[in-house]
Amino acid sequence: MSGTGDEDVCVVGEGNLKLTEEALQSITVGISAAIDELGDIGSRTDALRGAGLADLSLTGMEAGHGGLARDFEEFCELWDWGVRGLMQDADQLARRAGLAAGMTWEEDQYVEGTFKIAANAVVGNPHLSEQEVEEKEWGELILDPHRGRSVSSVREAMTEQ
Repeated sequence: MSGTGDEDVCVVGEGNLKLTEEALQSITVGISAAIDELGDIGSRTDALRGAGLADLSLTGMEAGHGGLARDFEEFCELWDWGVRGLMQDADQLARRAGLAAGMTWEEDQYVEGTFKIAANAVVGNPHLSEQEVEEKEWGELILDPHRGRSVSSVREAMTEQ
């Protein structure tokens, strides 16, 4: 991000998006909070897509009337599509702004975690859980079985064997 002369404004993406640091932080927090709330209703995958509200329903007895229960279900389906569209827009904005939020970022995190697990299976510590592996930095992951020794000392030890 580069400044535009005004220290509070950041130019992101291809230079046609100007946001303050505070706005960028608010976007990140807002997207993450929306995903967390939608995750409380449905699955994490649905939450990342902005979906899940369509799964809400009430019985006629819970709503007090069968027609009201149908209206509530229809409202939730329509609201689901509206929220899904907003979350897709937010994801595109986050991607253009380089923010760590949204579906694209979550997918990137998932892919990186999968590669870390695969790498750990080949050269890492077999006693670590998948969560522990995903939380480690790449350098820590590779050097961990060698108790933090430098790469050169690990190479020396391997050539001596």
